[in-house]
Formats: sequence, structure tokens, C-alpha cells
Amino acid sequence: MSSLERLTISGDLSGPLPRGLFSLTALSYVDLSKNPLNTTLPSEIGLATALSYLNLNSNSLRGTIPSELGLLTALSYLAFSLNSLSGTVPSELGLLTALTSLNLNSNVLTGALPSELGSLSALSWLDLKSNLLTGAIPWELGLLKALTYLDLNFNSLSSTIPSELGLLTGLSSLSFKQSIFTGTLPSELGSLTALSRLSLDSHLLTGTIPSELGLLTALTGLFLDSNAFRGTIQSEVGFLTALSSLSLHSNSLTGSLPSELGLMTALSELKLGSNFLSGPLPSEIGFLTALSELVLRMNSLTGTLLSELGLLTTLGFLDLSANVFTGQVPSELGFCTSLFDLDLNSNELRGRHPSDLGLMTSLEFFLCSSNLLTGTLPSDLGRMASLRHLDLSKNSLTGRLPSEMGRLAAGNTNSAYGPQYIGLGYLILSENFMTGTLPSELGLLSSLQSLNLTINRFTGFVPTELGLLSNLLSFTIDGTQISGSLDSIFCNRPSPIENLTADCLGDPPRVECSCCTCY
Repeated sequence: MSSLERLTISGDLSGPLPRGLFSLTALSYVDLSKNPLNTTLPSEIGLATALSYLNLNSNSLRGTIPSELGLLTALSYLAFSLNSLSGTVPSELGLLTALTSLNLNSNVLTGALPSELGSLSALSWLDLKSNLLTGAIPWELGLLKALTYLDLNFNSLSSTIPSELGLLTGLSSLSFKQSIFTGTLPSELGSLTALSRLSLDSHLLTGTIPSELGLLTALTGLFLDSNAFRGTIQSEVGFLTALSSLSLHSNSLTGSLPSELGLMTALSELKLGSNFLSGPLPSEIGFLTALSELVLRMNSLTGTLLSELGLLTTLGFLDLSANVFTGQVPSELGFCTSLFDLDLNSNELRGRHPSDLGLMTSLEFFLCSSNLLTGTLPSDLGRMASLRHLDLSKNSLTGRLPSEMGRLAAGNTNSAYGPQYIGLGYLILSENFMTGTLPSELGLLSSLQSLNLTINRFTGFVPTELGLLSNLLSFTIDGTQISGSLDSIFCNRPSPIENLTADCLGDPPRVECSCCTCY
């Protein structure tokens, strides 16, 4: 046994590690990963001075990491991930100057990162994610010039991001999820030209987004959302032509959208919502033909909705809600045949509902409430075969509810939100000026859960066919001219409607209903 150089056992070893194991002076390679050891690491581990590879991943190890590991100066690979090791990361690990890979992820390690890790000049892989580490990132990590992979996600680190990280020019990814960093984003990060993903979302970072990030031309994902960044989106963002995901939402960004966004033709995801952006949409946005998700909600954007939006034929999700857009809904949106979610709520859009939207046969959610739409609902709505949720409340719509709405019963079995979303489930038309009687074809909408017609000018009786809608949970007709009895339609159902409102007060009441909430 004294001449043993390699030891590999997986799945069959249990109990404590033999103390004599690490006295084998020729032992250079040990892989005991994925064994139910359920033990502690002995201090004798420091005796195996010939060891260059040590893998004890997934062993149910507990206790602390012995400082004697610092004696293994030939070690190039050290992995203790997916265990229950506690205590601090020993500063003695900084003596392992031959180390190229250090993996301690998914333990319960606490305390601060030792600055001595900055001495590991050969280190290319450092994974400490999913622990309970606290304190600041030591600036000495910037000395790890060979580092290509750094993962400190899912810890409780804090303080500022050291500018010295900009020296890690071989780094391909930088992310600090679940920690809370403050201060500004160092402009030195613009030197990380090998970086493909920069994810610094959900911190308390302030100041402006440095223009130097425009130098990161290999970047495919930039996530700076949910911080407190201010200032404008600078034109240098257009240099990031490889970028597929840009997320800056939930900050305090101001100014207009730069026309240079149109240069980012690889972009598939653009999220700039919940800021203070203003001005019109740049027409260059029509060049982003790979875009699948565009979120600009909750800003102060103005002007009209551009016809160029119709060029985004791969767009699946478009949210322009809670802005100050004016003018008509462009008919060119009908060319966005991949769109499944369109949210135009809370703007100042005017004019008629364009019939060309009937071309959007994949659309499942169409939300256009709290606008200034006028005119009648086009019968082409019945062609939107995938429609699941239609909200046109709080507009100035007139005319009758088209009987073609009954065609929206079958739905689309390939729903983007799952097979449970089949057929129209929510029809919300409250607070308009719609007239006429309710079409009996509404009774074909077997998936309908909510029908809100409150505060309109509908007349006549409620069609008895609505009593067959077994999934209906909410039906509201108060504030209309509808009359007659609802008792035989709704009040004797096996499963009562949770929210049923009508004008059933007065003497005599306009509507007779013993199971309604009366107004």
C-alpha cells in the first residue's frame, strides 16, 4: 500500500476516512466522491504532501475544513462541494500556489473570504456558491490573473464591488446573486473583454452605468436590473452586438431610448421596464428582428406606437403598459403572428380597435384597459383562436358585443402558458359605452371563468345559455340596463358563482336574483 498513487472509490465507501490513508507518501490522486461517508475531515490530511488531486464531492462531510490542507503544496485540484462543511474558509488555502481549481460550493461555510486566496496565482476555477459567506469580496481576488470562472452566487456577501476585479481579463462570467452590494459599478469592469455574461441584478448599486461596458463585445447577457442606477442608457450600448439579453428594469434610469439599440440585432430579450425613461420609441427598434421579449412598462414613454413594431415577427411578449403612448394601435401589429402576450394597459391610445389584430392567431393575452379606444369591437376578434384573456375595460367602446366571440371556445392546445389555458377564460369589458343585448353565443365559451360587463349600456335579458358555463366564477352586470331574472340561470347551480353582481335593489328591482350581490 505504501506505493499506492491513485485511489478512486464511488458509491461503496461509508464511515470515517481511515487516518492512515493520508500517510501514504506516494498518493497523488484521490477521488472518493459520491460516497455516504458522513464524517469529518481528519487533520492528518496534511500528511499527504504528494497529493495533486483531491475530490471529496457529495460525501455528507461535516465539521470544518482543516487548516492542515495548506501543507499540500503540490495540490492542483481541490473539491469539497455538496457536503455540510461549516466554519470558515481557512486562510491557509492561500499557500496552495499550484492550485488550478478550488470548488467548495453547496456547503454551510460562514465568515469572510480570506484575502490569502489572492496568492493562488495559478487558479483558473473558483466556485464558492451556495454557502453562508459574509463580508466584502477581498480586492486581492483581482490578483488571480489566470481565473476564467468565478462563482460566488447565493451567499450573503456585501460592501462594494472591488475595482480590482477588472484585472481578471480571462473571466467569462461574473455574477453575485443573493448578495447585497452597494456603491457604484466600477468602470474597470470594461476591461473584462472575455466576459460573456455579467449578472449583477438585485443589489443596491447606484450611480450611472459606466459607458466602458460598451467595450465588452463578447457579452451575450447583461443583467443589471433591480438596482438604483440613474442617468441615461448610453449610446455605447450599441457596441454590444453579440448581446442576446439586456435587462435594466427596476432602476431609476432617465432620458430617451438611444437609437443605437437598433444595432443590437442579436437581441432576443430587452427589458427596460419600471424606470423613468421618456420620449418616443426610436424607429430603429424595428431592426431587432430576433426579439422575442420586449418590456418597457411603467416608464413615461410618449409618442405613437410605431408601425415598425410589425417587423418584429418573432416577438412573443410585448409589454408597453403604464406609459403615455398616444395615437392608434397600429394595424401592423397584426404581422406579429408569434405574439402570445400583448399588454397596452394604462396609456392614452385612441381610435378603433384594428381588425388586423385578428391575424394574431397565437395571441393569448390582450390587455388594453384604461385607454381612450372608441368604436365597436370588430368581429375579427373571433379569429384570435388562442385568446385566453381579453381586457378592454375603461375605454369608450360602443356598439354591440359581437356574436363571433363565441368562436373563442376551442382555444389552442399549444398554449405558451401550458395546456390548462385553452379557450377564452377572462372577458373584461367593464366601464365602456357598449349597447345591445348579450349574444347567446357567449354560452359556447366553456372555459370562461370571468365575464365583467359592469357599467355599460347593455339591454335585454341574460341568455340562459350562460347557465351552462360550469367554470364561470365571476359574472358582473351591475351598472347596465340588463333586466329579468337570474335565479333560474345561476342560483340553482351545483357550484355557485363566487362573484355575481347585478342591479337587484330597488322596488321593483331591475334584476331579480336571490344569490347576487345587489347594487
